[in-house]
Amino acid sequence: MAGVVGLAYAAFESAIIALTKRKNGTDYPSHLLRRARAKVLLDKYQDKIDVLWEVRNIDFYGNVKVGTEMRELSRAEVEDGLNAVEKIIEEVEKVLNDDTTNCAQLADWDHHGENRIS
Repeated sequence: MAGVVGLAYAAFESAIIALTKRKNGTDYPSHLLRRARAKVLLDKYQDKIDVLWEVRNIDFYGNVKVGTEMRELSRAEVEDGLNAVEKIIEEVEKVLNDDTTNCAQLADWDHHGENRIS
């Protein structure tokens, strides 16, 4: 099952690139900034984004973060990651297809992930 979540993460990131380009007119310069922006744009999916990030790191690097124990993903963790991506992409598609989304509010964030209003 190695690589499955990594591919799912690539699909997630592609969806977020499409979303941020639509909402901000530009892409973010790193996957960390894209993930942070995704958590703002898709706030009800923050937990799913966190799950995806964790399983992505284990799939890519063998651990959650540098210095932690190396391990492999369980089938359940892979399924959780895939389910998270599926739900997130469904929501991104809804937002991209909804012409009534408040783009002015979403555009209050600059391309570096900083809130310009705060």
